[in-house]
Amino acid sequence: MYNQLENFSPRLIDDAFSSLLLEAEETAFSLLFKKLERGTIARKKIKGKVYVYIQTYKNGKYYYTYLGPEKDPRVTNIVKNFQEKKALVQHLKEREKLFVKTLKELGIIPVQGMMAKILKVLSEEGVISGQFGILIGTLAFYAYQIKLGFTLSQKTPIMRTADVDIARGEPVILFIKETTMLSKILEKLGDKFIPEGRISEGFPLRLVHINSGIKIEVLAPKKGSAEVFFLTKNSVPAVILGERRLIPVHVPSPEYFALHKLIVVGRRSQEPLKIQKDLLQVYTLFKVLHLRKEVFLLEEAFEELKKYLKFKKTKNYFEKGLKFLTQLSDIPEEILNIIS
Repeated sequence: MYNQLENFSPRLIDDAFSSLLLEAEETAFSLLFKKLERGTIARKKIKGKVYVYIQTYKNGKYYYTYLGPEKDPRVTNIVKNFQEKKALVQHLKEREKLFVKTLKELGIIPVQGMMAKILKVLSEEGVISGQFGILIGTLAFYAYQIKLGFTLSQKTPIMRTADVDIARGEPVILFIKETTMLSKILEKLGDKFIPEGRISEGFPLRLVHINSGIKIEVLAPKKGSAEVFFLTKNSVPAVILGERRLIPVHVPSPEYFALHKLIVVGRRSQEPLKIQKDLLQVYTLFKVLHLRKEVFLLEEAFEELKKYLKFKKTKNYFEKGLKFLTQLSDIPEEILNIIS
């Protein structure tokens, strides 16, 4: 069942591209922050005098923010700074196009279709870009391709998912701009999402996209026990490759993700296909950390995990997951010595 590792073995991207991977991440986050400065400069002539506004478009309507008379030196400076920032955004967008093209050529697997659109919106609203939560699950694994600089076979099944999993290290109370409802944010896509399961504190913990079946779920400590505290203990900025865009996100540190996945594997007693996918994700990250000579990171993360293994269920799940892992060949002995 787990003996076809040659199809999943990661390949490190050449060191010559390491700076490009870092720049792609920086560009994605720079664009995310600059998008707060939306709009264009508009002028209105009233009784012979010209007045300046910032024009924005939202929900089918134009909105105007008054700046002042055009000849006012303060307004002139505001307009100059605004135009410089808009020029910078355009420059960043051109760089983004170049990065997307190059990353695809390197073999990075992109997120596509409706999934990419959902991630873009959630990222722009801060839901998965660090302000309110972090992205976990298989979609986080997409981000590790660029974060760690490796590629896999384009046909690998370990990248398949219909779930957007979000983790928070605190109770689920999500205040985002004008609304506390995740469904309100997703209205930007023009598609319908319906809540599934129980609702906690006015916030749907799970939303389902009617047309595609994609599920968006928020995992918080009271729903996921001590494991969520560990998973969210150490997160890092990263970027996911979309079809045409770079999507900035925050994800668990790769070594924390891999150790947590072993707990998940131990909990999946009757789901062999999911067990296989999870194990191969763990295998991939362990191999990459070993190839990058960063096994010391795993050692530090395991010391942190020990605090949570005092919980009986968590310890039992981890030991079961570890037992599954040892069925795989080619796991570096150095890593097994750390986590056994």
